[in-house]
Amino acid sequence: MNSTEIFAVENSTRSVIDAAEMDACNQVDNYFIVLRFWLAVVLGDSLSVISIIFNSFVFLVFVTSKQHRNSYNLYLMLLAMSDVFIGISYISVLSVRVLFNWTANITLKSIWVTYMIPMLTVSHIGMTASTYLITFAAVERYCVTVNNWAVTYLQKNRKILAIVAMMCGLVSKGTILKEIQIGTNDNCIGTINEWEVHPSQLVKQHPWFNIIWRFYFRTMFTILAPFFILLYLNARLIFSYRLRNNRSSNLEASQDKQSVLQKKARIRAATRTLVIIVCTYLMSNLLQVIITIWEYLSYETLSTTWIWLYVLSVDWISLLTMMASCLRLPIYAICQPLLRKEMYQFISQLWTFKKMTRRMTLLENFNPQKNMQFFVVLSVVAVAAFAAPLPGDEEDANLGLAWHAAAGEVNFGRVGRFYVPRQVTNFSVSDSGSAKETVLEVIYQESWCSTDEGNDLEDVCESMCPLYQTGAQALYKVTTTEFADGNEETHAVKIKDL
Repeated sequence: MNSTEIFAVENSTRSVIDAAEMDACNQVDNYFIVLRFWLAVVLGDSLSVISIIFNSFVFLVFVTSKQHRNSYNLYLMLLAMSDVFIGISYISVLSVRVLFNWTANITLKSIWVTYMIPMLTVSHIGMTASTYLITFAAVERYCVTVNNWAVTYLQKNRKILAIVAMMCGLVSKGTILKEIQIGTNDNCIGTINEWEVHPSQLVKQHPWFNIIWRFYFRTMFTILAPFFILLYLNARLIFSYRLRNNRSSNLEASQDKQSVLQKKARIRAATRTLVIIVCTYLMSNLLQVIITIWEYLSYETLSTTWIWLYVLSVDWISLLTMMASCLRLPIYAICQPLLRKEMYQFISQLWTFKKMTRRMTLLENFNPQKNMQFFVVLSVVAVAAFAAPLPGDEEDANLGLAWHAAAGEVNFGRVGRFYVPRQVTNFSVSDSGSAKETVLEVIYQESWCSTDEGNDLEDVCESMCPLYQTGAQALYKVTTTEFADGNEETHAVKIKDL
């Protein structure tokens, strides 16, 4: 949404009302006011509340996990935080503006003008920061997928890049604070139009600032550049996956069925996530690009002949932005089964008030029906802010313990290998009150990546190597002890080779 739209719409739409027929000081912006009320207040506030709840949940899931804070999910964590601020800003700025015009409430407008400019600025900073957080996350994920040389650099400097993304928003949109000002109409003291929103002297006296900075730089930097970068990355990622699938099709016969399913599930999940991210970005920004360019090419035509489109586009642009924010949790939950599973565990932890071990595991099949059922449950929990106890999944939990042990305890005696838990043959749980002990008997299979680009489990998971090979099997006894203070210990002892 262009920073001038607030006062542009408010001033321009009044041209359709015959000022001679009504008191100018009590005149409100009532152009399409009924439709705008339902769009901005009813629908917009509903989406904003859902976005705030959903993204607060995502932020809590990420911020309470060291694993997420140190992974590329750092971008998604900050993205969720930005979306929360955007949702709050939408309600306090855009929704309240339509509401005081709908009700002609002087008190409501007097409150609105005290915070509108800083809140509008924060909203725009958050939207631009969100755009670059998505872009940086997509760049890193693309480089990881194609095993690009820049992966190590991107991972080591992830926190710096996250700060850069936030600074992109601050630098490009921070000047909005000085581009708009609130004036007082001395002839309308005590009425709804006592306060007027209009461009500041900075915009009026410096036309080059208005053209170069606000249009060319800001439009290119905050909308067009990340738009086409994400579109390009998405196209390249799909092409790379299809090419890799064709090359590796002749290897599937030599791999066991489980490894093939894992490979395909990872490919589908990564591709689906980026495709939907690009689609939501297109959805929420395409109309904004059209209106922004039209506004600067022919503002008079837009504000007269097409005034109805201009007025409604302001609300629709904001609604699309909120809709994109609301869709992020469904995207994560449906397209990323590992993250969905951790959200499940996090909800259970909130309900039971008991600290649980939340692990991101690799061995999980993608089931669209199961994912959708999970998201329906998650939506009810988030909107109601109340979670019912969810049934446990002992098989998945045991498999998570098995993967955890494989990362640091299981070793077949050879370097450069990772170990895949194939089957949990037996398990038992005992709870003494001060500690909970889980004992598993797990069949592990020695595996390695044929590209030799990953020597541990984390590297292989990150690179999503489609050509990893399998070797010997062994039966291990895995003992995990969870103490009352939240700490845990895991030990694995080989029972026999298979």
